Amino acid sequence: MSAKIELMANQQKGIERVFVFTGGDASCSECQKLSGRVYTIDEALREKPIPCKACSHQLHEGREGWCMCRYMPQH
Repeated sequence: MSAKIELMANQQKGIERVFVFTGGDASCSECQKLSGRVYTIDEALREKPIPCKACSHQLHEGREGWCMCRYMPQH
């Protein structure tokens, strides 16, 4: 699911704030900087912090992967 659709689905459920959930130690250092950061839905839609544009996650050694960050509802 794309980050924008994920945000819009949360908004439809009445959720106002989300936090960035990363892949933990499996995430690259740039993604780890976003870990736990809280955004309002509007802020996240405007700033688009994920997928992380500087993500350097590797799927396998020498093979580029993709950003594993997700938005999670902040209750």
